Amino acid sequence: HSQAQGWVTLSTTPQTFSLLALKAADKTAVMVKANVKADTYDQVWFHMSNVAVTETGKTAKSATLPSTDFKMSGVVKVMADASSTATLDVLADQSLHKTTAGEFVFAPVVEFEGRSNATANVDSNNMIVIASGTVDSNTSAGMDINGEVKANFKLDLNSNLQINGGVISVKTGL
Repeated sequence: HSQAQGWVTLSTTPQTFSLLALKAADKTAVMVKANVKADTYDQVWFHMSNVAVTETGKTAKSATLPSTDFKMSGVVKVMADASSTATLDVLADQSLHKTTAGEFVFAPVVEFEGRSNATANVDSNNMIVIASGTVDSNTSAGMDINGEVKANFKLDLNSNLQINGGVISVKTGL
């Protein structure tokens, strides 16, 4: 999003990422590579769905998402004839919650970094290494159980969450 252009769609192609595999390999995958107009972009918005969780020795389970939309503030300055990057790091260890009934809630916590005049190299496996450039923004945001994204927020990992009819709530009391 930019004040001048409004929302700019970079991709509508669904993709799948293994957050734990990326973290274990200390890699960053490319979500989209696009040419956009020189401008200052102030927000990012992505959609997510079908979050699968596989516990060791068990079959995959779907996690319930408070919302499929994640919109957060973060600045990316795009200069003419230069590369800029917007890195979204979805922190699985802070986003995943297990209910007492054994169900999963995925309330994303995302760290964002925007760089201008960056050097970005993409390898044959669609992994990227970002070097140099100016960090224009470094921020984080998290989603609450109602699907609202808040700056510098994450659900307490000790919250006693429950899911009833697809609705997530915090169980209180004994």
